[in-house]
Amino acid sequence: MGFDDGDQRKRRLSGLQIRHPRAAAGRWFIINTASFVALVGVATPQMAYTSSKGAVLVMTRELSVIHARENIRVNALCPGPLRTELLMKFLNTEVKKQRRLVHVPMGRFGEAKEMAYAALYLASDDSSYVTGAEFMVDGDHRRLRDAGVMKHPPEAQMTFGRCLWGG
Repeated sequence: MGFDDGDQRKRRLSGLQIRHPRAAAGRWFIINTASFVALVGVATPQMAYTSSKGAVLVMTRELSVIHARENIRVNALCPGPLRTELLMKFLNTEVKKQRRLVHVPMGRFGEAKEMAYAALYLASDDSSYVTGAEFMVDGDHRRLRDAGVMKHPPEAQMTFGRCLWGG
C-alpha cells in the first residue's frame, strides 16, 4: 500500500507508521491519555497541565478523522482524580482530600483498575464503532459542571482561598 507525501507526513507526525493488513480488519486502536481538566477546568491553577491535556483531545479528534477510513480507532481516556501515591502525598490531610472530593459527585477518588477497565473497553471489539471519543471516567464530575449545579458547600467556600493559594 503506498501513501502520498501528505499522508507520509501525517503518519510521522502522529507517530504512526502503519502498513499492515490488520488495519483493514479494524483491529488497530490508539488510546491517548488526557484528563477531565481538559474539559471542565479546575479551581487550582495549572495552566500548562490543563492546556497540554486539551491539546491531547484536539490531537485525538484530528487523528480519528485522518485514520477512520483505515479502520484505526483513536480515542482519549479522560480520568478524574485517582487515588495514586502522588496525589495522596499532595493531599496529605483529610481536609485537603475533602476539598478535592467536594467536586466529585461520587464522593471518592477513582482507582487505577477503573481506568484499566475503561481502556480495555476502548481496546476491545465492543467499541469497534467508537472513535474520536473523549471517554470520561471521572465520578460524574463533568455532568454536574455541565448542568451548572456544581456548588461549593459553605465550608469549601470559606477555605477556597486558603486552598488555592496554599494557606
